[in-house]
Amino acid sequence: MAQQKNISQILLKQTLPITLVIALGTSMVFGMGMIWAINTSADHAHQENLNQALSSYHQAIAAESSHLYSIASNPLTLQSLTNVQSLTKLHRNYNLSVLHATGPFTSSVSIYLKDGSLYSSTLNYSLENAPDIALTPWFNYVIGAQQTFIETTSNGLLIAAPIMQANELLGVIVSQTVNLKALINIHLNDYNLVILDRTERVLYSTNTELFPLYSTQLIRDNATWRKSMSLSEGDLTFVSFEKKSVHQKNLLLLYLLLFSGASFIFISAFVTAKIAGRVIREAITDFTLAIEHFEQHKQIGALTKKTYDISELRQLNERFQDLLTKLLASNLSKNRVSAILNSLNDLLVVFDLDGTPVISNRAFDDFFTNKEFSHKDIFSFLFNNFDSPKSLLNMTRPLPSFETTYQTGTQGGRQTNIVHWSRSPMFDEQGNIFGAIFVGQDITHSNELSTNIELKNAAIDAADSGILILENEAPFTRVCYANTAFERITGISSQLICNKDLSLKDFKQFANAPLARIRTAMIEKKSIVEVLKVPLKNNDQSHVELVLSPIPTDGLKQKSYYLCILKDVTQQQVNSNLLISAKEQAEQSARLKSEFLASMSHEIRTPMNGVIGMLDILHDTPLTMQQLNYVRIAQGSADALLSIINDILDFSKIEAGKVILDHADFNLYEMLDSFIDGMAQQAQRKGIELIIDTLKVQHHQVKGDAGRVRQILTNLVSNAIKFTEQGYVKIQVESTDLDDQLCTLLVSVSDTGKGIPADRQHSLFDPFIQVEAKDAVKGTGLGLAIVKQLVESMNGQIEVLSEVGQGSEFKFSIEIEATNPQPILSTDHISGKRILLVEDCEMTRQTITNQLSHWGASIVTIDSAEQAIDYIETQDDNIDLALISSEMKQMSGKALGVRLATTHPKATINQRVLMTPVSKDPNLAGISRAGFNSHITKPVKAKDLANLFNSTLNSSDAVSVNEPINDTNGEANMSKQQRILIVEDNTVNQMIARKFVETLGFEAVTVANGQEALDTLIAQSENPIDSHFDLILMDCQMPIMDGFEATDKIRQAAAGEMFKDIPIIAMTANAMKGDRERCIEVGMNDYTSKPLDKEDFLSTIQRNLRT
Repeated sequence: MAQQKNISQILLKQTLPITLVIALGTSMVFGMGMIWAINTSADHAHQENLNQALSSYHQAIAAESSHLYSIASNPLTLQSLTNVQSLTKLHRNYNLSVLHATGPFTSSVSIYLKDGSLYSSTLNYSLENAPDIALTPWFNYVIGAQQTFIETTSNGLLIAAPIMQANELLGVIVSQTVNLKALINIHLNDYNLVILDRTERVLYSTNTELFPLYSTQLIRDNATWRKSMSLSEGDLTFVSFEKKSVHQKNLLLLYLLLFSGASFIFISAFVTAKIAGRVIREAITDFTLAIEHFEQHKQIGALTKKTYDISELRQLNERFQDLLTKLLASNLSKNRVSAILNSLNDLLVVFDLDGTPVISNRAFDDFFTNKEFSHKDIFSFLFNNFDSPKSLLNMTRPLPSFETTYQTGTQGGRQTNIVHWSRSPMFDEQGNIFGAIFVGQDITHSNELSTNIELKNAAIDAADSGILILENEAPFTRVCYANTAFERITGISSQLICNKDLSLKDFKQFANAPLARIRTAMIEKKSIVEVLKVPLKNNDQSHVELVLSPIPTDGLKQKSYYLCILKDVTQQQVNSNLLISAKEQAEQSARLKSEFLASMSHEIRTPMNGVIGMLDILHDTPLTMQQLNYVRIAQGSADALLSIINDILDFSKIEAGKVILDHADFNLYEMLDSFIDGMAQQAQRKGIELIIDTLKVQHHQVKGDAGRVRQILTNLVSNAIKFTEQGYVKIQVESTDLDDQLCTLLVSVSDTGKGIPADRQHSLFDPFIQVEAKDAVKGTGLGLAIVKQLVESMNGQIEVLSEVGQGSEFKFSIEIEATNPQPILSTDHISGKRILLVEDCEMTRQTITNQLSHWGASIVTIDSAEQAIDYIETQDDNIDLALISSEMKQMSGKALGVRLATTHPKATINQRVLMTPVSKDPNLAGISRAGFNSHITKPVKAKDLANLFNSTLNSSDAVSVNEPINDTNGEANMSKQQRILIVEDNTVNQMIARKFVETLGFEAVTVANGQEALDTLIAQSENPIDSHFDLILMDCQMPIMDGFEATDKIRQAAAGEMFKDIPIIAMTANAMKGDRERCIEVGMNDYTSKPLDKEDFLSTIQRNLRT
């Protein structure tokens, strides 16, 4: 819609363009006249200036000529020229003074004789050097014509006149004015006068600063000067100049005057239009207020006198008052009809017989707001489902109600509306049909509700569960709805129960239902779930789950509604019973399996203890070499069988998820050293180099399950040794911080074995899987599976890298807790020491070198004895320490030591140390004879290296060979007071334990069960004079009273206060993980498993006796 304009804007739009044109035209005409006037005035001024200048020029010439005539006619001049021959120099000077006295000072005057010689001059000419003028044009002209000669040049004004006496030419008098300014004297305001010669050279200027004399450049500068008029006089040109800036200034003043005049006209017109507009607007506003007064008070308000004086508005007011009076009555009726129509919720629209809308109510307008039609095609839009919408206006044809669909909204969010229409004719006052009334009802929402209800009813009827809607209005319960599944599940017809006051007890199907609980839930409006047994026609019964939930109903306080869902759970009940039964069977099976494993562990280990123990005892008796070999073979077979049993039992425990990890402090270095020494014999028997690298271990004291870590290492290293025929097996250990409490232990076990094919590596950690079938003779295939489970239980992971023919590398990482670090090794004294390392195994040589270099030592490595000799012969400086391997291929370490001692007695080696295999007797006497100061065992460990340097490099003297500490005498002395009580029900095991104890020189007493042990201790406590017991070896599984109960009673002082804290060591055939924890829990001090390992068994006894 175009923006409406007020009366002032209209007046301005109509008058301002005309006013602007008139103002501009007037200004242009006035301006052109003023320009003509200015130019005419300027030309007149120039003409006056030129006339004045010319007049002044003529006056100057006339004055100068008159002056010359006066001199030429002076009697003195004539007399002096007549007697020129007789005049002396004195007379000439006198005549010169006369010239000076009579002539003006603006010119120079000279008198020449008619022969051209100078007679006298105001110039300082001497008669000898006077210029020759005989040939000058002016002189010849005056002599010849005997007339006056006047010439103005760049040299000034020259006037030459003849001197005559009685018509006789006596000479020539000449006046020469160099500067015309001395002759011409005029004053101009804004103009400049210039006299030019024929070359336009300046001869005269009223302003020599602007027009310097004798210049020509500024005369031609039209950009600066406005040459208005010129006047010629002979060879001279008189020019009047005016600066263009002056002329432009005059024009600018003219333009400003014109602009001011035009602006004044325009502003006057604008103000006049605004005033006129305001007057008219006030008149119209006055009239509008009068009309509004009529709308409010139903009468025309009085106009103001100013407005009423306008005859046109007064006539309009009178005509409009008559019209409103006629419409007032009809408006009252129309407003009532509109109010009635707008109160209808239905859509109402009236069309005439041409399809033009006559009237519509508010509901129609609101519904079709922003609908996609214009006023012209509204009829076609409303009834778009008819081929010929105009046929609806044929009121002679009956027309039933119909529905029309409308698409509304934008492209991204369109919606469909459905309107139900009915038509009726509209009559005029004469009863003729002049239009049609259409009444519409929006049924979109009701259709959607109906569709949703039908969809929900269909979904409820299709449900597998029976659904009831109950109305509870005490004391009755009415079934409002029941779906078809209800009849299928219960066998009760929905027609039988719907819309009737019923009770569950009325149906035999629910005879066993917990009606009291259901009724209570309905009263308290709570949900309830019950499983009912419903009898079927074939004398069977089904299980039905009943879920009863209250339905929220706002505003219905007297009534409450419930949703009841019945679901056939017969099969689920059967499955649940089967699941419970299967779970009970599985739990019983697991319990029986655990009991079986515990029993088998005890039953197998008991005879195994006898076999292994007796073999150990037999090994210590006098035997022939063949018999000794047989015993060793039997021991090896027994150990292999024990390893298989341990793997099977341990894997069973892990598989059952019953792995219990210990969490105790242990020293990582000590655990690794003990482990490597135990594995070294197995490797060295095969001629394999076993190497350990702990250079990057940052944490010494840690907390975790040391036994499980050792078990992982044992499996991996044993496999590496087992499948490596030559070369080495290397164990590399690192530890890094994970957070403030935890650290990561990274272990790598690499070998130079035959390697593992790539297609078999992914299954290595599966149970009972080995690389090749022929390898089954070397184990059960459970080792790596156990390793993987143990690593993952410690939040770690394991991987294998292998290449056939190149060897394998197993890497694993686990998380352990780092406790306060304790300094283990003191290595400051090693820094700077010169060390010679002789070792033929490259990996061993590299590992030892890295460790010593890390401590700051200077290392020289040599891989053979011959090269070592050659190197030592070339050394002048002392070598602090020589580390020499005892077993090298070409020459042994001892042979090298002997050769150095015999052939190079002065060799500069301070200390010599032999590295011997831990599996062989070092023969200390032979080592000493070979010239060595000490020895250490291989595999070489960091702690042993540090201790070795502490004992050798800190001493300037030769140190004796480090012999092993022999505690036999000390233990024998201790054994004289030691008395051990062995509690064991198996006689073979009693015999083995007694024999092992007696090897230490201890006294052993055996009893068969826990009760006998208590009786023995009680008897001992009653006779304290007898030798008392110092330690108890307690079997766990025994008749009458087992070891656990006996230990518990001992700790409760059932055997007397003196034995309450006696050390008790468990001997158990249950070697499964968790047995140790149980033993410690009941109060035992330590733990050893059967079959008894002699060394471990005896060390456990000694350790507990010391504490």
